[in-house]
Amino acid sequence: MRFDQPRQQELIDDLLSQNYTDADLRENRDALLVDPAPINLVLEAIDVNRADAA
Repeated sequence: MRFDQPRQQELIDDLLSQNYTDADLRENRDALLVDPAPINLVLEAIDVNRADAA
């Protein structure tokens, strides 16, 4: 989702009216978020591998 798309305000208003908990909102965000910089996934994988090796 890009925040400059049409009807974004309706989406935000609907999400806010649902009384989601912070955990629910985080879960939805994580499921729907598209990372425009996939290098972040590579860097996270490197950190995980370093932690597993330690």
